[in-house]
Amino acid sequence: MENIIFTNKLGSIKELIASNRQVVYYPIFQIDKDHCDLLDFIKTKDNFKSALDLKFKRCLSDNFQNNFVNFVAELNKNNCSFLWFGLNFINKNPLTTQLCYRVYHVLTILDLMDNPKFDTLLIVTDDMVLYHQIRIIVKGRLVKIMCFISQKVDFKALLKHIAPLAVFFAFFRIILYKLYTRVFCKPKIVRNKDVTIVFSLLNEHSFVKNGSYKDAFFGDFNFYLRDKEVNFLNILYVVTPLYKQVIEKAVKSSSGISLVTIEYFLKISDLLISLKQALLKYFSPIRLKRGVVSVNGVDLTYLVKDGIRNDYVSSYFFDNLRVYYAVKRLASYVSIDSMFYPFENRAFEKMIILALRRFSPGTRIVGYQHASISQRHTNFLLGEGEHRVIPLPDTILTMGEITRNIMHDIGRFPTSLLEVGCALRQQPFRGQIKSRKSKNARIFVVLSSNLEEYVKVLNFLEKALEGQAGYEIWLRPHPVFTLEEAIKINGLPQFKFYNASRETLDECYQWADILVYVHSTLSIEALMRGIPVVNLDIAEVLDPDPLFNFDDFRWRARKPQDLLSIVHEIDVMSDSDFLSRQGKAQAYAKRYLFEPNEERLKRFYSINK
Repeated sequence: MENIIFTNKLGSIKELIASNRQVVYYPIFQIDKDHCDLLDFIKTKDNFKSALDLKFKRCLSDNFQNNFVNFVAELNKNNCSFLWFGLNFINKNPLTTQLCYRVYHVLTILDLMDNPKFDTLLIVTDDMVLYHQIRIIVKGRLVKIMCFISQKVDFKALLKHIAPLAVFFAFFRIILYKLYTRVFCKPKIVRNKDVTIVFSLLNEHSFVKNGSYKDAFFGDFNFYLRDKEVNFLNILYVVTPLYKQVIEKAVKSSSGISLVTIEYFLKISDLLISLKQALLKYFSPIRLKRGVVSVNGVDLTYLVKDGIRNDYVSSYFFDNLRVYYAVKRLASYVSIDSMFYPFENRAFEKMIILALRRFSPGTRIVGYQHASISQRHTNFLLGEGEHRVIPLPDTILTMGEITRNIMHDIGRFPTSLLEVGCALRQQPFRGQIKSRKSKNARIFVVLSSNLEEYVKVLNFLEKALEGQAGYEIWLRPHPVFTLEEAIKINGLPQFKFYNASRETLDECYQWADILVYVHSTLSIEALMRGIPVVNLDIAEVLDPDPLFNFDDFRWRARKPQDLLSIVHEIDVMSDSDFLSRQGKAQAYAKRYLFEPNEERLKRFYSINK
């Protein structure tokens, strides 16, 4: 009989050792302090082997992305309705919901079970949802499942499932936010004239170095509209708990831009309707309309219903509904000529579109694709025929030619929806291209907004730089996470490095000989400046590299030993080859990031008008 053991307790693992089992295989699903300690202990035992040593029957890494995208697309096609589109998990984004990685973990476990070497499988995890889904799937098979997961008592999570406290909290929080926006926001609204809306997000990063407000997604576009005397409103969705502080700061430093938060337009009756709909879903049993709820023939109904339930018991569903009613109220207040918003295929975006299509059908709806796209960005991938059922804007303006091609060729977005705009978030580069160094000794490592990535990168660099001298390392963390958080998990690295969080990006680029990254738009900016880039393959489920389809001035380190070999390869490259690759890299970066200018901004504003 096969055995599957779910645990996050050291005691359970020691019992496995004492039971003298021949071989115990373990996949690695979580990276945090507790799990790293357990895995470090396991690695010291001879009869424990990484599941990566086994060859899977299914080519998960090759086929999973397409299978997962089509799986969620079928859910959307079978269940499409106003309230369904208020759910967060249906956008497929693995960075904002757990469904994607849970599906992958289920398929991984089932593949391991099919391997003839498999006898005992150890799943080091605290994910009870994963355990329950596997238990349902293997029911009736000759498999013994044991669960020794120890869960800390989370009273906040417990209360969410007992009573709709999160929903009521969100309701009263929005009432408070409405009071704040009435105090601080004094928008200049001309009601007898068509108005252009720039809908965006507001947080602590919506301000430049001197403290003045600048839209984090649309950059100088608002200033362009202001200078052209366009009748427009910058409507903001605040995505930070520091609501009062950021809205007060934004209004005081708005430089003549008329801005207001979405709560400004809401009435108490709108909030009560949102509350009623959210509570009805909270107390109602979850029902899926008929259709396939499986991947590769594996029924995943339990995972899907857990994803839906998570939205209902939290404030997410309520928050998305109130966006719909805010836009409905806005449409009754002014005549909306155009609506621009940052496109990521999120639930609240679908609420904007549904409200406009119903209450302001003449409004031109434009989504702006504003950041680099990798194969991990499954929210930018559609299943076969999905575009016919989900709410999409009239036009999606991309930051450049490359992302438009990715969204069409890989993402299945119709050509009629896609237009090339320009890169509003990035500062134009007009400096000198980087001159070549005889030795590339300065390595600039950029980290993205994922703590697990931090840990894996530090481990990768630790092995790559072991016993090596003559290299300077700058690490630049993402503003969301500090290096200290990763060091608590991983321990202090043995290699010397400098934390470049205080330097400007221009200072970092001027210093660097090579840029190293996992996922970052900075890799594209480095190519623009003529800096060679190296992607670290840290064994992600979905490839996070935004340069996955470019090789001329970008290398990939698939294992730690590769990194310095690549640096040496660049060192000994002929000048003609280096300059040729450098020129191709800058040309590619310019196609990725279309520089905003007067002509492109004018076209951006007037597209399909």
